[in-house]
Amino acid sequence: MGKVIISGALMLVFFALSFVSAADYSIEFSQIGDKIVVKEIIDGKSLGSYVDKNLLDSSGSRIYFVKKLLFNQSFENAEIILKLDRGVILGEEIVYPSGYFIETDGQIIEIVWEIKNASKGQSFAIFAELEDTKKNLMRLM
Repeated sequence: MGKVIISGALMLVFFALSFVSAADYSIEFSQIGDKIVVKEIIDGKSLGSYVDKNLLDSSGSRIYFVKKLLFNQSFENAEIILKLDRGVILGEEIVYPSGYFIETDGQIIEIVWEIKNASKGQSFAIFAELEDTKKNLMRLM
């Protein structure tokens, strides 16, 4: 009977640790012109936001978004969102990695990736070829 109590106690500790270590993570990259505003949230608590001008490269009406994330802890659910500026669309629909879905309100496009059980040290690389319709005169005709 003593062994059952110890096993039950160990199971309770394991369950408590797994509950505490399971976290939800969200990062949003919002394009505003030629810069990106980055917002991070863990378990509903904002870690703050910052501006990064180095995530976008452009050539004419083409815009290229490139980012490699490295998870610094394990997350049960991770959501990565690339929110495009008004008038910016998916160019040739070149988006990496696959497994994303698209949401829109008719004016702004969001590319969303959802990752289950992201491990500490796991990397996630993103590439998207976009097109700024405001700079593409052919689209305006």
